Amino acid sequence: ISIGDYRVSEAHTVQSLAALPRGEAEQLLMPLDSVFRQHPAITLHEKQERLCRNGSGFSCNAADGTFRFYGADGAFLMLGEVRGGEASAIKRFF
Repeated sequence: ISIGDYRVSEAHTVQSLAALPRGEAEQLLMPLDSVFRQHPAITLHEKQERLCRNGSGFSCNAADGTFRFYGADGAFLMLGEVRGGEASAIKRFF
């Protein structure tokens, strides 16, 4: 049984998480970007990341489409789209 890309076998109840030490419970939580795992990932270079974090669009050498964008340190920054070589945010997560 699944809901979207998530299988029920991956689920945990709030009660079962609350019964665990904090570190163990946190390891069981799915990262936010897993919601968007159907979209390819792009890692931004320094200038692109600075523009992204400042709320600006930026040039991006990728085909048109929807992507997960990450900083150089691996931090998930945004779900965005590329159109005509320009990237813009759908939703930022920083």
